[in-house]
This record gives sequence, structure tokens and C-alpha cells, in this order.
Amino acid sequence: MHLICPICQLPLKLSESTYRCKRLHSYDVSKEGYVNLLPVQKKNSKNPGDSKEMINARRLFLESGYYAPLVDHLIKTIEHKENALLLDAGCGEGYYGAQIKQYINDLDILGFDISKEAIKKAAKKYKDQFFFIAGMNEIPIADQSVSTYLTIFAPIEASEINRILADKGQVIIVSAGPNHMREIAEEIYESYIPHDYDPSLVLSSQFDLINKEIITFTITLEEKDERKSMLQMTPYYWSANEKTLGKILAKNLTITCDFKINEFRKK
Repeated sequence: MHLICPICQLPLKLSESTYRCKRLHSYDVSKEGYVNLLPVQKKNSKNPGDSKEMINARRLFLESGYYAPLVDHLIKTIEHKENALLLDAGCGEGYYGAQIKQYINDLDILGFDISKEAIKKAAKKYKDQFFFIAGMNEIPIADQSVSTYLTIFAPIEASEINRILADKGQVIIVSAGPNHMREIAEEIYESYIPHDYDPSLVLSSQFDLINKEIITFTITLEEKDERKSMLQMTPYYWSANEKTLGKILAKNLTITCDFKINEFRKK
């Protein structure tokens, strides 16, 4: 399983329904099947990560299949090796890992997120993966045990990725392209500022950039529930006033989906 204790970093072993290390730090497996590896003293708030409302909205939207082109590209990009382990970092409610597992069914996938609500929902539905609660800065995974590190719209910590990634391991970072959801932003803000995040600025000292692509497509949201779920899973919903939200929800929307996919190799 490659899990390590978040307190002393010794390997964790499962005994009945509890993970323990040699120093007897213990972590119970929940009834849904996940394990909480985020000690209270390492939390930055009472309930860190996305809320239940945001998680429910993301599941409703993603399971409608609107991001299928992104999923198809990820499946083609992930390296399929014998005994490979993919770590879905910041996995949310587990949608992307589940889609990947359908097409690469012998790939072991671990998913983690700092949101308890997200992991609870993921573990309850996707029984062919293992999920745990943890943060990005201290990932409770053994050194050099991960073949592919995948993260979608989540922060990255270069030193931790380097520590857990196997030699010549693969890193896939998905972030917003310049025009991602531009139409929504233009309804909310006076002027649009394109997304310009570049993960190379964080990773270049320890990883080689081997490929980068932008995938762009449009989706049309004709149902109000779909428009609302799309909004609720983004920061836009929480920064717009009621009048603007009402205007957006009242009309059919054609939205630009713009994804940057950067692939790195451990040096």
C-alpha cells in the first residue's frame, strides 16, 4: 500500500480495520473505506478543503460527462507499466481516477485530498481504489513508490513530489488554460484576465518538462441545475453577487473549457 505514518514516517500496516506503525500510532479505516492521515495538529482549519456543497456540485457536473475530452487525453498520457502506482493528488470526489481505472483496470490508484467530505464521497462510491485524507505539503506515502503523480486544479509541492516519485517517474499537472470558463468570468468581472499559471516555475529544478499541450473545447449547459453545479464547483460562485448569479443561471450557456496539460519527468 506504501502508506507511512504522518507523525513518525514509519511504514503503516493494516491489522483488521486499523493501520498502525511500529511506534503504535494508529488510524482506523472508516465505514466508507478511507483512512484519515491528517493529524489534528497539522490541520490549518477545523474542516480544511472543499465543502460538502462544492463536492456535491462537482460530482453532479463531472458525471454529466462534459469533461470527457480531458479524461480521454489523460488516459492516453498516463504511462502504463507493470506494477505501476498512480497517485491522484487532490482527487476530490474521485471522478478522474475512476474514469482512468475503467480504461487501465490493472493500474493501482491511490487518491487523497485534504477535504474529508470529498474523500468520504469518493470512498463510498469507488471501491476499486483506496482513498485517504492528507495535505499536499506532507504526503504520507513512502519514498520513491509512485510511478505517476497526477493532479488536476490542485496546488503542488515540488519537494514532496520528488520524494515520493520513483526514478524517472511521470508527473502530470492539469491547470486552467488562458481562456478556461472565460464566459463566466466576463459576466462577473469588469475585465477578463487570462489564466497564466505555469507549473514549470515550481518544478523545473527537480523535473524535466517533456511535453505540454492545451486542450480546448466548448460545452453548452441548457439545464439550470447543470449551470448551477458548474458554478458551485468554482470560485466564481462564491465571488459573484446574487444578481449576477441569477443572470448567469437564467440563460443557456456555451462555455470554453481550456486545459493546460504539462508532463514532467523526474531528473
